Amino acid sequence: MSKQLIIALATEGTTDIRFLKSIIQRTFEKLAFECQDPVEIFEPICLDLEALEVLPSYQKFQNAVRNVLIQLKYLLK
Repeated sequence: MSKQLIIALATEGTTDIRFLKSIIQRTFEKLAFECQDPVEIFEPICLDLEALEVLPSYQKFQNAVRNVLIQLKYLLK
């Protein structure tokens, strides 16, 4: 059974998503080849921090991660 890796990327706009998402995906894929066990890497999930400006920074991040985990729960069923 392979292990699963879910990557979340905190972004501040579309430029971050366009530029960093593919770089981060490729980096983790290269690292996975060095693992002894098979690793399944999911496409990075981008958390738009600008959309969460109302809350203090630590709460923004916690809520963003919580929302992604809730979404993943339903996607992986």
